[in-house]
Amino acid sequence: MEVRPQIILTLTPTDRLINNLSWILFLATWALPLAILPYLPDIIPSHFNGAGMVDGYSGKMSVLILPAVGTFVFLLLHVVGKYPDKLNYPVTITEQNAEKHYTSATRTLRTLKLSVTLLLLLIEAEVIFPWVREHLGLWAPAVGMFMLVAPVSYQIFASMRNK
Repeated sequence: MEVRPQIILTLTPTDRLINNLSWILFLATWALPLAILPYLPDIIPSHFNGAGMVDGYSGKMSVLILPAVGTFVFLLLHVVGKYPDKLNYPVTITEQNAEKHYTSATRTLRTLKLSVTLLLLLIEAEVIFPWVREHLGLWAPAVGMFMLVAPVSYQIFASMRNK
């Protein structure tokens, strides 16, 4: 097994902004359902088909499932981002290129945290507020998938280009 250099990375202002926005949105994924929970009906939409129509219902406590899953994903991405030397890269990591690749990889993980929390908030809003679902239409899932795929795709191409 190759031994990779361990480097302490310095965050840029953009990195700090992405990180702070991620934490704010993460807290909002809990604040929104907890604040609205007493006002929700006992049965709420919990699943939507490809056309955006409700095809499943659950009790109102189900609004806490998304924040719970989001917490796991958010913290997993946060912890993984602390150890960029343990990640997989499409190139060999050396002393000369480690900082560049580690910085790019950790920025991608921060961007994914931001994307995941934003997507969870969007889904929560669609479940809690029917008017949001009516106005967002079918483009919301496509934008959500793009938000998750784009940072990873960018990281793969950037790593291969910057050998």
